[in-house]
Amino acid sequence: MTHKIKNETYYERNFYPVLTVFIVAFIIFITIFIIREVTKPLYIVVAINPNHGGKEAKASQFDGDRYDELTSKFTKDYKEGLYYQNLSEFDLLLNLSKKIYNLFKDTKTKTGWKKFEKILKKYAQSTNIKFKKVVFEPLLTKETNYNYYEKKEEKDINRYFRLMDSPSKSLLKKYHKGILSFIYKYRADIILNFDLNYGGSDSKSIFSINVPSFYFFEFVKNKIIKSNFSFNLSEIKNNEYRYIIQHWWGNNQTEKIRNLINDVWIYFTGYIPKENYIQPDLDKFMGLGYNMFDWDYRDSTRWYKDYDDKDENPHYNSDLRLWKPAGEFWKRERMIVELKRRKDGILSFGGDNLYASEEIIKYIQYILATENFYIYSAPPVFKYDELSLYTTGISININLGSIYKEETQKLLTKYSNILSEAICVGIYSISAGFNIKTNIKKDLSTPVGKPIDFKFYQKEKYCGKKSRR
Repeated sequence: MTHKIKNETYYERNFYPVLTVFIVAFIIFITIFIIREVTKPLYIVVAINPNHGGKEAKASQFDGDRYDELTSKFTKDYKEGLYYQNLSEFDLLLNLSKKIYNLFKDTKTKTGWKKFEKILKKYAQSTNIKFKKVVFEPLLTKETNYNYYEKKEEKDINRYFRLMDSPSKSLLKKYHKGILSFIYKYRADIILNFDLNYGGSDSKSIFSINVPSFYFFEFVKNKIIKSNFSFNLSEIKNNEYRYIIQHWWGNNQTEKIRNLINDVWIYFTGYIPKENYIQPDLDKFMGLGYNMFDWDYRDSTRWYKDYDDKDENPHYNSDLRLWKPAGEFWKRERMIVELKRRKDGILSFGGDNLYASEEIIKYIQYILATENFYIYSAPPVFKYDELSLYTTGISININLGSIYKEETQKLLTKYSNILSEAICVGIYSISAGFNIKTNIKKDLSTPVGKPIDFKFYQKEKYCGKKSRR
C-alpha cells in the first residue's frame, strides 16, 4: 500500500511540470499564430481597366465587338471612345489608370509601402494609428492606345481592346484573349473600371454602374411573360426592386423601361425583343455573353453545336416563356457568393459591388474637397454590363462625368494626381478599413470606411478547372 502511494507521488511530480510546459508552449504558439494572422499583409489583385480604346468599326464578320461563335460574326459596333478638341476619352482614362497602377505598385516593397502610408496619413482622421499593410498586385488591362507605333499598322487593332475573345482575321479559330479572359486568368479580387459619357442630365456628376442579381432579372422576366411591362412603381412593394427600376439607365421613364426590358432579354437569351417585348427579333442576336471568353462558367468548347437542342439545353431558348436555367453559368448566377457581390452587401440593399463603387465616389468627393474642388454625384445606375456581370471579383464601375464639361476635364487633367490618390485610399478602405478626416465644411456623404470580407471571396474563389479553349 505504501509503495503504491509513493508511485502516485512520483508520477504527479513528473506529469504536472510536463503538462505545464505543454500548456505554456501551446499558448505561445497560439499567440504567435494570432499575431502573425493580424499583422501579415492582405494580398489584393486589382485589375484596372480604362474603358474603350481601339478604333471605331462597324460590326461584321471581321471586325466590331462581342464576337459570337454561333453566327461567326461580331454582333456590335466597336466604339473607340469620345473626343473633344485635343482630348481623348481613352487617353485621359489611361493616364489616370497608370497613376493608380504606380501607386499600388509601391505597396509591393518596404520603401514603397512607406510612401503609400504617407498618402493614407494625409487623409486619415488620425495619423497615430498603425495601418494594416495591404499588398496590391495591380494589373493594367491596356497600356497604350491604338496609335502606338508598334501596333498602329496591325489590321485587327481592336483585339487588344475588346472585352470578349475574338478570332484572327482568317477566322481559323485562333483566339486572341480579351480583357475578361485576362481578368479571370489572374483571379482579380477587384476590377476597377472607368468610363465617361457624352452629356445628358448627369453630365456634371460621377456615378456608379451596377448589375442587379439573377433574382431581379427573373422578377422582370416574369412580368414580361405576363405582358405586364408597364412597371407601375406604385404596384411594386419591394423597395429594392422599385429603386433599381427607377434608376435603370435611360434619360426618362419610357426609355428606362425599354432599356430594362431589352437588357433582360439579352441577359437571358442574347436577343433583343420586338416592339411588343414578347417575341425575340431574330435579326438582332447579340450572342451569349458568358460563352464569349475563357472562364470556367462557359458551356462546352463547342457549345454552339448543341444550340438547336433546346430540350437538353433549355437555357438556349430564344422564347422567354420556354427559357429555363441550365449549365455552369446559370448555376453560378444563383450562388451565395454572387448574391453577396450583387445583392446582399454592407448597404441596406445592393451587393458589395454597389457598396465598393459608392465608397470610392465618396472618397473622391471628400479628398477633392480638401483642394476646394467639389464634384457632384448622381444616384447609382443599373444596367446589363458585361464587365460587372462576367467577372468574379468586386467590380467597381464608375462614370467620371462628361468629356464635354469643364469640371470633368479639370478632374482628369489638373486634379488627376489627387484623383488617383483618392481612388487608392478608397480601395485601401474597402480592403482594410479607413477613417477619413471629417472636417469638411461642405455637406458631403462620409465614407462608411468598413472593409469588404475579401477572405470570404478568396475562400470561395472560382478556380480549379483548366481552360476549355
